[in-house]
Amino acid sequence: MTLNNGKRIVAFRLLSLVTTALFVVYMLLAYFARVFSSLIDSDILDLISVVVSVLYLISVLWPLIRQYKYIYFSDDGNSVILRWYSVGLISGESKSIEIPKNAFAGFEISTKNLGFYRYIILYQFFQNKKAGYPPVPVTALDSAQLKKITDALLMYK
Repeated sequence: MTLNNGKRIVAFRLLSLVTTALFVVYMLLAYFARVFSSLIDSDILDLISVVVSVLYLISVLWPLIRQYKYIYFSDDGNSVILRWYSVGLISGESKSIEIPKNAFAGFEISTKNLGFYRYIILYQFFQNKKAGYPPVPVTALDSAQLKKITDALLMYK
């Protein structure tokens, strides 16, 4: 089985693009073209601009705040493969875990900050001991995708 959350990540990229375009248009109309200056008092316009700016920053930084990652999972072949990379304004971290199915020792789903973040930890038998990989943030996966991954991993436990 192969699974990825590419559609959700593309949706966040498009949302970021659209909100950036709307933010720029608002700022151009509000301050450079002075379209709203005759309709709204300058203090109220400044307050509206602060609210719009905060909403824009939240929408653009949301993937970074929630630690959203593009996740690729595959258990086709002789290995269990989990790859991920960061999304958002600063993308860069790209990592991969590949565990032979005969060395797979289990997994664990954990949460942090009252379920705001979800992580998966994979374990592998290494030199007759159970070794754990660092936690991988899977907050960007919806419940159905996470269930598919856990069901697939339970077959090798």
